[in-house]
Formats: sequence, C-alpha cells, structure tokens
Amino acid sequence: MHASKSLVAHALVSLCGVIAAGPALAAGPDFEREIQPLLAEHCAHCHGIDESTRQGGLRLDIRQNALEGGDSGTPAIVPGKPDESEIVARIRSTDPDVIMPPPHEKKPLKPEQMRLLEEWIAAGAGYDPHWAFVAPKKAVVPAVAGAAAPIDAFVRDHLSKKQIQP
Repeated sequence: MHASKSLVAHALVSLCGVIAAGPALAAGPDFEREIQPLLAEHCAHCHGIDESTRQGGLRLDIRQNALEGGDSGTPAIVPGKPDESEIVARIRSTDPDVIMPPPHEKKPLKPEQMRLLEEWIAAGAGYDPHWAFVAPKKAVVPAVAGAAAPIDAFVRDHLSKKQIQP
C-alpha cells in the first residue's frame, strides 16, 4: 500500500511540473528567467521606469513602449524580426556613439546575451508578467471516467495522454 501512495505522489508531482512548465515550453528564451533580468541589468538604468533618467524617450520594461520606440519613433523591437529591431542593431554596433549599453556604463553585453536577445525577438519578444501579478485561473476539470475527485480527473487525464494505465 505504501508503494502505491508513493507512486500517486510521484504522479502528482510530475503532473504539477508539467502544468507549471507549460508556458515555459514555448520556443525561445524565457522572458522572466532570462530576458527581464538582462534588460534590468543592462538597459533599465536608461530605458526603464524612472522617467528622470530615461534616455531617448525609450522604455524597454513595457512591451508596447518597446514596440513603438522612443523619441525617434523607430521600434526598438520588431517581434519575429531581430534584423529589423533597433535594439539588435544597437547591441551589435561597434560605434561608441551608437552601441548599447553605452561604453561609459561599463556593462557591455556578452555575445551569448546578445544571442539570447536575438532569439527572444525571433520567437516573438513575449513579455510575460511575473507570476505574482497574474490572477489565478480555475482549471477546467477533465471529463474522465472513474475519477472520484477533481485531482483524480487530472491524474487520470495525464496518465491517459501518456498511455499509462492507473
């Protein structure tokens, strides 16, 4: 009996991991884990929330602002098109008057960080809000025969999709 409880517990943990990982399985870098910290470290000082330090009227912490661009009106980010995104042109530049972050900030991007930004833009440049600001949604309980409780329905549905017998 103890072994079957352990198996059920393992199945529940696995199911919760699959459900939680769902959005993270999308193509491209994870915004919250990889891109947002990069933007915060290298870009937010001049292109973040603080209007008094914002340069060029460009705000990168809000997707719509990044898509519209700053004072120039040139979009910093063109989703799906890194080669048309001003941010990519700026981070790849070697001109000290154009490159971002500017040399005086002493926070240059590493090649792998540049690649990460390009991959994120190529994948659509999604700005996912932090999980703490996302209202929970009640999951629809799967219609599965033989489920005595909602959790049983989720477990049986998951097992069925994996072609595993309970």
